[in-house]
Amino acid sequence: MLEENLEYTSHEIIEDTIFIHIKSNKTVVCCPDCNTRSESIHSRYTRNLEDLTILGKKAILILNNRKFFCDNQNCHRKTFAEKFG
Repeated sequence: MLEENLEYTSHEIIEDTIFIHIKSNKTVVCCPDCNTRSESIHSRYTRNLEDLTILGKKAILILNNRKFFCDNQNCHRKTFAEKFG
């Protein structure tokens, strides 16, 4: 079961592996240092997370993760990645 901020987008089965594509459904995230809310996306990257087997097949979660700009001019952290879990 996915946490409430994650959304299933698709899956594919290749040989003995199930690839499950997921993404965040949050529109606003907070800077981990100053707690300022941000909607400004800096970039995106993919994380591959190995999960428990499903019906005897290896399961890989493919998470489309985003990096955001911190909109607080006084914060030393200029970008940050959204956190899960």
